[in-house]
Amino acid sequence: MSCASVPSAGRTSANCGCGLPRQKLESVHVALRSMESLELPWSCCSSGCSAPACSTRSRHVGESPAMLPSAQAACSHTSSLGESSSATSGGRSLHRILEAPPDAPDYSELPAKNLKAPILEVLNEVIEELSSVSAAIAEQAIEHIHSNEVILTHGRDPAVEAFLKAAHKKRTFEVIVCETSPANEGQQTAAALAEAGISTTLIPDAAVFAMMARVNKVIVGCHAVMANGGLIATAGSHMVALAAQQHAVPLVVCAGLYKLTPTFPSGAEQFNVLRSPMPMLRYEEGLQGVHVPNPARDYVPPELVSLFITNIGGNHASYIYRLLSEYYHQEDYHIFNTE
Repeated sequence: MSCASVPSAGRTSANCGCGLPRQKLESVHVALRSMESLELPWSCCSSGCSAPACSTRSRHVGESPAMLPSAQAACSHTSSLGESSSATSGGRSLHRILEAPPDAPDYSELPAKNLKAPILEVLNEVIEELSSVSAAIAEQAIEHIHSNEVILTHGRDPAVEAFLKAAHKKRTFEVIVCETSPANEGQQTAAALAEAGISTTLIPDAAVFAMMARVNKVIVGCHAVMANGGLIATAGSHMVALAAQQHAVPLVVCAGLYKLTPTFPSGAEQFNVLRSPMPMLRYEEGLQGVHVPNPARDYVPPELVSLFITNIGGNHASYIYRLLSEYYHQEDYHIFNTE
């Protein structure tokens, strides 16, 4: 079996150990910009709680320094339901922060120019958080990736790329990348990781189940984290998660806190987007009269997720409810109401 040539590829190995072609790319040093990690929010500090420290279990290498917490262990870090509710209710909602100072008698009578300063302040905080999320997640890479492990990833996510590149500075490991057809986002991920000097193997999506037996961890990104701990991720992620569960491989998700949403899933179609079928079957090749759905997202249920790595630490899927109570005020929940 011959391997197709890939741009910026160096030499090609004829076998990857399972009868599949393996591509070796040249090592290129990439300078990563270090960014300061985010501080814990005031609501978490004032209530005295802390996110549970987590790490992952290596399937073939052995036990990591810290094991995945159970739902009971994750919830034990909260002091009590009474303290949790009081800390949340005592905060200020996003609406109140943006509208005007708390002592303003009637917000609707204020001139628009008085709203500019608080709005810009909040927007600058959001921009600062978004620019430092990937760096904050990458700082935790050494705790979860160990030497000589085989990591599988799917699609393309900036946080995942930064996470793997940061781990490569002190660890030697191999990454298997699914090509993520038909958009082929995985090809871009494979090229970026290879340029960073990481041993990278690009496989078709159909080979995920066959290759999963060699994998120690699956690390993916997501589009959103639902209130129940489920994921809205790149199409094909559910297939990868099911293959990982079948082979007892932990599924780790890198996601910033800004991706949390208090919305509960009511079906994959509600949050999905159908893309053009042209990448799958062109009109001149017989597209007319053929139904060709090309969804952009997949829903991954929370029971398939082993660990969330956010910009403030690692958390189990059952701990998402606590993060939502700390980062969303009850008055802001109706923003996400689609009815």
